[in-house]
Amino acid sequence: MTNANNFYNNVSAVNWFDSEGKLHIRVYASNGNRVTERCSDQGNSGWTTGAFSQPGDLSAATAWTTSAGVSIRVYVINGGAITEWCADPSQSGWYKGAYTSS
Repeated sequence: MTNANNFYNNVSAVNWFDSEGKLHIRVYASNGNRVTERCSDQGNSGWTTGAFSQPGDLSAATAWTTSAGVSIRVYVINGGAITEWCADPSQSGWYKGAYTSS
């Protein structure tokens, strides 16, 4: 991963095992302006760029699994406000969650 400044100032990560026992890793990194996602899925070769990309300075992430699949929450600080971004098995793509703090 590279950017114009060639450095990242924040990294958070989550992982889980799916129902087949395969490991999945998600890394959320900020270059100070945008938080982006990189993905590693056991059985696939290498790292790929994920769908998550939001303006932000810092991030924190958590994930959990249920019988329906994995849920991910990424909390992004942008301009002093925290926004929760969510990915759930019952939803298509990332959506803004209920948690917001300024």
